[in-house]
Amino acid sequence: MAEVRELSPPTVAVDLEGDPSGDVGSVEKNLDVDDNQQGPAEEQSESESYIPSTASFGEAAEEAEPVGVPSDGGAWQNENEVDQCPLCSVKFSTFVWRHHCRHCGGLVCENCSRTRLRLPRLESTKKQRVCDACCMKLADQTSTSIAEDLEEKNEVLKQLRSALGERCAECEVFKRVLLELDAESTGDRSLLEQYFKDPQSDAASFENLKERARNNWDTLMERLQTAKETQATLREKLKEACEKRDVVLLQHREELESKKELDVAHDDFVRTRAENDRLDRKEQELVDSLDFERKRVRDLEHQRSEEQRTRALRTMQFRVPRSLSADATGNVHPMAITTISAGRSDSIGGRGRLDDCRRACSVM
Repeated sequence: MAEVRELSPPTVAVDLEGDPSGDVGSVEKNLDVDDNQQGPAEEQSESESYIPSTASFGEAAEEAEPVGVPSDGGAWQNENEVDQCPLCSVKFSTFVWRHHCRHCGGLVCENCSRTRLRLPRLESTKKQRVCDACCMKLADQTSTSIAEDLEEKNEVLKQLRSALGERCAECEVFKRVLLELDAESTGDRSLLEQYFKDPQSDAASFENLKERARNNWDTLMERLQTAKETQATLREKLKEACEKRDVVLLQHREELESKKELDVAHDDFVRTRAENDRLDRKEQELVDSLDFERKRVRDLEHQRSEEQRTRALRTMQFRVPRSLSADATGNVHPMAITTISAGRSDSIGGRGRLDDCRRACSVM
């Protein structure tokens, strides 16, 4: 019997193109071969290569009646329509079984359908039998899809690099803001100066700065809480002080009213005192005038007395002695002389005939 060589499992090489960078290697897919199909390829005959193994019989039993429709949406090919494999032209027989490709639904032999792939359109998640033609077709579609995906991913990477650059710039801005806030809150600018000298130092890292900012924030929040409590206390004191101020203002207004009344009374007192002083001065003037007039009256009375005395003496010298009057006892009385005083008349020699004409002179 002539020796024939076993057909080796087909290998599909897919060249992924479409990568802009050109750094895409060829992806080589080895079609899955049943683990039980082993033996040297050089020692088997062509007829022996088509003898199905035990595993092939099990797979054939499972795939004897395909369910549903192929993944490409077509129909299952009838077994009576073909009598040989359309890919390798091997005639189907008792030892060369027909197998349905789960993608296109066509009938192929065992050697032309060793590849197992997952078909997304089928409900099953297991790998399904696919013929070599569909495998190449799916590989082309996959390579095209991968190229498109790579192009999209490269664009996404470009956008991500741009966004990352912007984020890095924003991060540097945030780091500088955090450093300035830290320097302003603590009063220590050494870390900021160190950042200017070495922006990539560990002390000026974003995580350390966030931790310092968080600690400073907690400290500031505690101070703020203390300030709020102090503010509440000061507000209570302010309220009490305002109430006291209102009381003091009320007392002040009352005192102002009292002061106005006292000012009015003081003005009245000043006016009364001025009037009293004026009246005192007027009284003093009147008293002085009265004293002057009294002195004048006394002088006039004295002068008149002297004149009357002189007139009386002259009359006594030139008149007859009958001017002397005698009383019942025969005594002679001299003539009465009347004088004017400050208020009443005085007789020098006794009461005379001028007693009925007595009057008082007063000078105001």
